[in-house]
Amino acid sequence: MHAQHLLDGQRGGRGKLGSGSDTINLPAGVYSLSIPGNGDNANLTGDLDISAGRSVFLSGIEAFVVGANARMTLVRGEWFADRTRGMPYRENAYVTADEALLGQAFNESKARLAYTAAISETPGFGALVSMAVTFDRTTRRLTVTWQARTQFGDTPVTVTEV
Repeated sequence: MHAQHLLDGQRGGRGKLGSGSDTINLPAGVYSLSIPGNGDNANLTGDLDISAGRSVFLSGIEAFVVGANARMTLVRGEWFADRTRGMPYRENAYVTADEALLGQAFNESKARLAYTAAISETPGFGALVSMAVTFDRTTRRLTVTWQARTQFGDTPVTVTEV
């Protein structure tokens, strides 16, 4: 199971209705929830609140692409459940200066390795079909264009800007 908090400005806190979203990518199967709530329905005590009309469940290739993109935007050291997960964007307690992608001259091979690792860690990954990493020095934007072969089939060509 891979879970990631994507809350507006909050790190490792509890979500509040309307404050952001949580993404949970699970392979097909039956799952038992084992953390009981305290009878509340406000996402305050560790229970799982799924509200009608606000829940989107993905599977197959679409879920793979969303999961891979989430891995490419997660900064290593910021996810409370596993600080070793994520992209080595900047130097911190979990990223050495040599590993960091930002704060130094752009290194295409280092960026390519980091993005390839993020995509290949996504459940269902089979092989990387194509990968292009381009850096625009004027706008300081990095564009990653990729396609992967998964257990669900080939993903569409996906472009991620960082």
